[in-house]
Amino acid sequence: MSKEFTNQQKVDECWRRGIIIPLKCHPAQRLIHTAVTESKSPLFVINSARRLGKSFYLCCYALEYAIQNPGAQIKFAAPNQKMVRKIITPLMKQILVNCPKPLRPRFKSLDGVYEFPNGSEIAVAGTEMGQIDNLRGTAMDLGIIDEAGFATDLEYVIGSVLLPQTLTRPNARIILASTPPVSPDHAFVTYAQKAMDKSAYAKFTIYDNPLITPERIEEYKIESGGGESTTWRREYLAEFVTSRDSAIFPEASEEAMSEIVQDLERPRFFLPFTAVDLGFLDYTGALLGYYDFANGKIVIEDEVLINKSNSSELVQLIRDREKDRWGNIEPRTRVVDGNSLQIADLNSIHKFSCVAPAKYDLVANVNRVRIDLQDRRIVIHPRCKNLITQVMFATWDASRSKFSRSHSGGHWDLVAALIYLGKHIDRRTNPVPAGHGWDHHNSFGVNRKNTSGFASTIQKLFPTRK
Repeated sequence: MSKEFTNQQKVDECWRRGIIIPLKCHPAQRLIHTAVTESKSPLFVINSARRLGKSFYLCCYALEYAIQNPGAQIKFAAPNQKMVRKIITPLMKQILVNCPKPLRPRFKSLDGVYEFPNGSEIAVAGTEMGQIDNLRGTAMDLGIIDEAGFATDLEYVIGSVLLPQTLTRPNARIILASTPPVSPDHAFVTYAQKAMDKSAYAKFTIYDNPLITPERIEEYKIESGGGESTTWRREYLAEFVTSRDSAIFPEASEEAMSEIVQDLERPRFFLPFTAVDLGFLDYTGALLGYYDFANGKIVIEDEVLINKSNSSELVQLIRDREKDRWGNIEPRTRVVDGNSLQIADLNSIHKFSCVAPAKYDLVANVNRVRIDLQDRRIVIHPRCKNLITQVMFATWDASRSKFSRSHSGGHWDLVAALIYLGKHIDRRTNPVPAGHGWDHHNSFGVNRKNTSGFASTIQKLFPTRK
């Protein structure tokens, strides 16, 4: 028996058992597979740099799953039909080239379905122009969305098309994979952040690719504009970055935010401050903070982000949050961005003491916050997850005269609240009471090494009334 024939026997046996990934994938793709299979989360997110072979791996995984699980229903989506035709279908053909004929699926091009002899099916479709509805069905065991960061309606694809099909399949999974989107204001980033909290997320950069030499990587870096360029960081380091040209706060990089986001111990004396950007269909964003006078820092302790709530509900929610953070200490000031009638109603009807902010120079007000971020004069508590996201990802619209709209609705309402807070918070008043810590028996304007024993005796004999 020839060696070549023996090798073919091994290949045939791998296909028979459905062992495709060890047969076809390079080490980095196998690392992706290890991350996917070790997680038990029903939704897993792969954030991958370009040139790693992510789409090739996903095709291998779909084929492997179909062979190992007879009768499996697999749905494979890409942003558009062109990507399906030019990337997914050719990759499937390439992988299946040495698959034994008795195991090879039959591709029904009209329906976009790969039918396997064991009853499994892989349905492939784009997500745009109603094509995703071709993936509707009664049940699904595995859902894959390739380049999810470029799907225009990812939440609909997952929530309305794929997720309902998992209801009768308790072990069903959905895999989202993508290079980071051009703007981090995309649902893929939201899913990725949630996946991070559940240990259902894996990130791979160009440095994880064993097929690319260090010299070639340096060439890519130069071609993309250098190590600090948005293109290099997004496409090859798989970072969620906002283009500096459109970012409201370009200073809010991942590195900067790692220093800005802290859980600081609040000083004994402080002056609380609340800033609110009102909305109804858009969101109402509120921030609770204070000025750390000794350290010269604005500290954001909590946030509220809500929409479609009436004024009574909103006032009660903010008051409850203030009480949770500060007890019975009332905010020194509340700044609320609303029209004159709203401000009047909040004060007179709801007894919610507040004033309107000065908004006459948006650029100057934004720049004030930019400088505070750059100089690390703003501290954000880790619980303020929405604020952290908005500070990092908020963008201007095309005219750069107003904020863009977020994919989740609203106009970066917590960013607006931060701008009002940064402009109006009292940075001048010393909150420490006059004479605090002063002992008139022993303090003479300078620290004494030894206290006066005679003075202590006299103090005990004639205690002062307080």
